[in-house]
Amino acid sequence: ARPLRSGVPVWLLPPTHIMSDQHLPAVDSSYSQTASTMGPLLVADDVEEDVFVENGELSTTMAHDDDVESSPQEDATCTRGGTKERTRQTHRTPPRTSACLTLACMAVAGGAGVMLRSRTGINSTRAADGATATSVRAGGSPPAQGSFPVVVRTTFPSASEADSVLQPLNLDVMGRGRRLSTHDGGRSRSGDGPIEKDIMLHSPHDWSALDEAVSNFAIDEDHTALLFLDESATYSPPPSRRHLNSDYETMPYRPCYRTVQGTYDTMDDIVSTYPNLATVESIGSSYLGEPIRMLKLTGPQSVQSPVADREPLVMTSGLHAREYAPVEIATRLVEHLTSQYGVDADVTAMLDHTVLYVILQSNPDSRRVADKNMASSQPRKNQNSGAGCSDETLWGTDLNRNFDFMHGRPGASDSPCHITYHGKTAASEEETKAIQNLSESVFPAWQRKASPEDDPFGAFSDMSRGLYVDIHAYGNDIIFPYGYEDVTQVGNIDAFKSMSHKICSINEYEPSGSGYNFLGRTSGDTLDYHYGALGVASILYEVGFSWPESCERFEALVFQPNFDALLYTTKLAMTPYRTSLGPDVMTMNVDVSADGSLVTVTAEVSDLSMTQLPGKTSLATAEQTIQSVKVYFDSHPYDAPPPQPAQPLMMNPADGSFDFHTEAVSLGIDTSSEDGKHMICLQATDSDGYEGTVSCQYVNIPVAAGTAAGEESTSTANVPSSIGAPGLSTEPLSSTSSKICQGFKDEGSCLRLENNGDCRWKRAKSKCVDVCQGRKSEQKCLQESKCQWKAMPLPLCSKK
Repeated sequence: ARPLRSGVPVWLLPPTHIMSDQHLPAVDSSYSQTASTMGPLLVADDVEEDVFVENGELSTTMAHDDDVESSPQEDATCTRGGTKERTRQTHRTPPRTSACLTLACMAVAGGAGVMLRSRTGINSTRAADGATATSVRAGGSPPAQGSFPVVVRTTFPSASEADSVLQPLNLDVMGRGRRLSTHDGGRSRSGDGPIEKDIMLHSPHDWSALDEAVSNFAIDEDHTALLFLDESATYSPPPSRRHLNSDYETMPYRPCYRTVQGTYDTMDDIVSTYPNLATVESIGSSYLGEPIRMLKLTGPQSVQSPVADREPLVMTSGLHAREYAPVEIATRLVEHLTSQYGVDADVTAMLDHTVLYVILQSNPDSRRVADKNMASSQPRKNQNSGAGCSDETLWGTDLNRNFDFMHGRPGASDSPCHITYHGKTAASEEETKAIQNLSESVFPAWQRKASPEDDPFGAFSDMSRGLYVDIHAYGNDIIFPYGYEDVTQVGNIDAFKSMSHKICSINEYEPSGSGYNFLGRTSGDTLDYHYGALGVASILYEVGFSWPESCERFEALVFQPNFDALLYTTKLAMTPYRTSLGPDVMTMNVDVSADGSLVTVTAEVSDLSMTQLPGKTSLATAEQTIQSVKVYFDSHPYDAPPPQPAQPLMMNPADGSFDFHTEAVSLGIDTSSEDGKHMICLQATDSDGYEGTVSCQYVNIPVAAGTAAGEESTSTANVPSSIGAPGLSTEPLSSTSSKICQGFKDEGSCLRLENNGDCRWKRAKSKCVDVCQGRKSEQKCLQESKCQWKAMPLPLCSKK
């Protein structure tokens, strides 16, 4: 595909006129005419259009933004014979759909003129979800050969019936399908509800095969248009992404998506800019011998969090090469994580306790083909020409059906030319081996079953560590195991439901898994392997509305919700089967007094809020009361134990007691002896003992008034006081001796004998403090004979 040369006249019409010829003088919309018989041409003035060439045809796409709260007025200004004509349309479309008009044009010799016609030559109607679909009955004539490929949609009574009908056909089924609303207005939660499938037909043969198998189907004009889209002239990247076009190679006519080379250049720049956080390693080779590059991210080594003790998180994208959005989302995520280390406390805390292994381009051979942006060549499988299929457009193995768990079961094909061909044997492909070898090396072996395929449904230990995330397109789904079979009770199902619900509360997607809104069988895939064979909590994102997602829709509707959801997902790597069942910090505010002597932390925590989804039954595991909320000042609950575990401060419920699944909490922390930048982290626990995700913020504490520049203020450090909690003082807890010690400004005066050993000199901070002050653990406190340790109600080292 390549853009129309400038100067070639094109008819461009607003969507309201697709069914009308009022602006086409003497032109029939079903055939072409030359400029001599066509009359004056309409040339777009204020309409964003996309022009492409495919199979000798010139085509344009007009995209109009959606507004789910109102019916927007959209103007199109056209010039006809030097006279501007303003047309207006009013329409309403459902959320996250694009009202697109696709027109295909037939080139006229010499480029003198073009005509307008439907790409398929068949009248179109608006489908239920806002996409332009054409109703076609069985037995209808297929479009002309030059109009392929086309995307069609058809509906089945259930996912199992869809599998039984479509699996024998060698058709390109796109995505996992959409669960349709049930009679009660909700969505089916099991595998027995109606489901809609998108299928890309590449030839009249495909059309006939589907025509014989189903009673009716519809052409999706909008989706078909995306295969041929050219956004090179109309795409306006958001300010934060404007460096893409100049700094990194992007796909032709889709400038929001980096190519394989652009992705690799980004990885190299990350390593060069943040060598303390990132390394690039080759974990294997592709079928054609290209290194499969893995980006490893984690914070610097520390005593509190040794790298060897951190939680592993493996993330893959691009297994299906033609799915553009996943790679770009994952690439922007790693850019954000590295650039925000030390800036964003949540990111910093996560990287200091997690090791991310990110394979951005999991299928580089085929992605290099897809990078050319040719509608006729968009491979899903790898480039294995020796897999048994002689057709270059169909050869290869579907990597997401090639993994070594339940390989070859229903949900994959044993036909080499099939779009879901599972390969000659399990893990037969080099790309699959590379990912499996990586995961087997980084996830703990102790949490695996001895014979996983003999006991697939037994629960894994809820202390299992690490997380696997795979990103695909499309469907607006968050999917958990299993894919190979739909059963009512999978081990760890409560954790998976909670995990998927919480992610979906952020990106507004639909949760799906075995026995829960099942979308159809997929055997030998990444999810089933990582969970079934390795015992790892595994989540798959199906992002967006199409695998050839337009840049406009990607930026407006796909990227940010999934970016936000992935940031939350990275917090789940520590014992995810437990963490996902714990309460989350919904809001967190940190305020500092003007003199820096008091930091007030307020928050709302909930066991329930993130699990509630429209149309979904509440989860029984999400209604426990809050048991406690802990504050960690310059420490983290995942810090290594020696010499002593971090000592948290306990927050207080605003209403005086923890007795509900959602609580407002607060705490005041005496910081009169602290200044500068500090990290504060919160973690809530419910009445079942499940500790939730950790949320952190930085706080900047000013130097106390009256303290000389460069000298820290002195008083009792990190001793909290409650904010209105019964039975606890609201005044900072400090001793008389600490105030005496503050008065000595040099080491000699601080250590004078007449002080009776009540003071000690802190050489690192050049200040005199109480002999017990600043001893934050019981072990350090009891090293001094004058000190005593009090663990309750608040941890405190004080004079005897």
